[in-house]
Amino acid sequence: MKKITEFFVFIAEDEQGEEILGIRVGENWLPLVGEDLERMESLKPIAQSIVEGLPVKVKLFRFSEREEIEI
Repeated sequence: MKKITEFFVFIAEDEQGEEILGIRVGENWLPLVGEDLERMESLKPIAQSIVEGLPVKVKLFRFSEREEIEI
């Protein structure tokens, strides 16, 4: 495995704030997060379909700060 130094996430934004986009798998929600842009490109159609018809903007963010909280 390689060390993850950054990750990407799709976020929906409206006038009330922001939320991480996710998909429902069974009874769980999984966020649309990935460690590289190739993965995010493959998730882009899913992100767009989630907000279709809603008055929100979908943005792709890159996070690169790393802080280990717990082992």
